[in-house]
Amino acid sequence: MKDRWMNVGHEEEELKPYTEPEPDFNDTKRIDIMVTMGFSREEIHESLVKQKYDEVMATYLLLGRKPPEVSFI
Repeated sequence: MKDRWMNVGHEEEELKPYTEPEPDFNDTKRIDIMVTMGFSREEIHESLVKQKYDEVMATYLLLGRKPPEVSFI
């Protein structure tokens, strides 16, 4: 960041603004799971490529979420 006050404590390495990672719409493992759930490959491909944000894309995104690592100590 260009403002010095934003970099307090990080003087040796300038902070960078957050950028969203590129979406991964080619995860064959998730797509295979969705096919067993009853979605067709064409339906999955169309929903992801056109970013329809429907139940197909929601299912794909939810299957890619990592569970939180919780410690019950």
